[in-house]
Amino acid sequence: MGPRQTKNAPSQDDLIVELFWSRDESAIRKADEKYGKQLLRLARSILHDPEACEECKNDTYLAAWNSIPPDRPRLLGAYLSTLARHIAINRYFAEHRQKRIPSELTVSIEECGDLFSSADPVSEALDERELGAAINAFLGGLSARRRYIFMARFWFAESVRDIAAHLHVSESSVYKELAGMLQALKRELQRKGVLS
Repeated sequence: MGPRQTKNAPSQDDLIVELFWSRDESAIRKADEKYGKQLLRLARSILHDPEACEECKNDTYLAAWNSIPPDRPRLLGAYLSTLARHIAINRYFAEHRQKRIPSELTVSIEECGDLFSSADPVSEALDERELGAAINAFLGGLSARRRYIFMARFWFAESVRDIAAHLHVSESSVYKELAGMLQALKRELQRKGVLS
């Protein structure tokens, strides 16, 4: 903690949220300064089109503007990332209904295919909150490194190559860890009765 900071000093994110809350348009500029590159990277892993990624980022700020208030996010980066991910996924599927163009999103979803295979069907009535809670509990039990690998691949749709480069390991090592985590998650979901 710096000499001028006190334990109760508001964070930069708190100040940006307060700008959104008070309808101050500088909130968008400040959010973009801090999170713009992260949001573009997330959109690029799904859309692969620079113009579409820029539009996705701008749509994210519009969604934040329209939802704060009444929302008051405690983790602004996670909040914006969630908005951007949903916007990018919706755009991806809207643009590719007729075409089958692979992106890291579809590849990472296909990697989970065995988890929810027809041999182990998930009830259509499955409570999404129950599934979410089980996955969150599973993630909470992972090391920080493994949690990064899982989230980077399946939430942010990053390529295995980028994850491996970030960790300074081989791609095969990342694939091996992902496969092991998916199997462990499957066993955990079966144990909790979320997956048959």
